Amino acid sequence: MFFARQDMDKDTVLLELRDAKLALIRWRQYAQGLINGMSVGSRATPVEPHECVFGKWFHSTGKEQLSHIPHYHAANESHAVMHRIHDHIHQLMQSDQIEHAQQQWKHLIEVYHKLLDELAAMEHHLSAEFQPA
Repeated sequence: MFFARQDMDKDTVLLELRDAKLALIRWRQYAQGLINGMSVGSRATPVEPHECVFGKWFHSTGKEQLSHIPHYHAANESHAVMHRIHDHIHQLMQSDQIEHAQQQWKHLIEVYHKLLDELAAMEHHLSAEFQPA
């Protein structure tokens, strides 16, 4: 087993990964509100990938705990792409290009689901990694 933080146990690592995934799911709900024209405040305002709740964990503790897993790097790329698309959608909404923004939303949701799949694969990898030999 490889961990930069040797004091981390299976339950803690999996709990942190699942909490980060929940933050990502909550963010998607706010972003959905934005595309639907709801006032969602600053929670759906685009930020850099390392500044969102998920990204803060993913690029710090998550990186320490999970960067040895190949799916970590794929998730990192999907997360960055998702932020780029979200920024584009935000710009389109600000320009009242609602229809085009809704088309971009479909692409964002595809990347979002890919990211969730990559996080699930990391959970599976961790569960298998922690199994006794």
